[in-house]
Amino acid sequence: MKAGLWASESVIDHASTSVTQVTFADNATGWCGFSAARVVSSVCNRQGTSIKADLTQFSATVTANGAAIVDAISLSLPLSAASVTFDDSACVAVESPSAPSYSSISAHNASCNAHRNSGATTQGLGLGYASMLVKNLCTCKAGINKCTHTDDASKWACEATSAQLRLCLFPV
Repeated sequence: MKAGLWASESVIDHASTSVTQVTFADNATGWCGFSAARVVSSVCNRQGTSIKADLTQFSATVTANGAAIVDAISLSLPLSAASVTFDDSACVAVESPSAPSYSSISAHNASCNAHRNSGATTQGLGLGYASMLVKNLCTCKAGINKCTHTDDASKWACEATSAQLRLCLFPV
């Protein structure tokens, strides 16, 4: 894998994000977060003509006006699949279970309390992508933006292994 492909620009983009049904609360140790929330997003591989892989796990932080307010949460793949193809052909819908999520980092806690105290509830909430796990990672042999999902396997250099690679996407 050529590091330059990953560094050239953001790997993912989101077509839409929705954070609803939020109930802000403190956990037993006084950290801010929510006792319930529904997070749904559609993520797209912006580098799909250069890089493709099987997406196995996706995590993100809920943000308020760009600042993380809780620790990273795991977002489920469609139909609870073990993996989905992540190439240039489509976006992948991910969502979180409505499980409690709280901050454990002082900066997140401060941002969470500020947002809760503003009374804005779901206004300004979004996602800050933390990381994703992929396997069967492939890069386009011809270079950046030279391949598509319809190209045969000879056009791609692949690491065909069951080992997973964690890609950090956003500082949290």
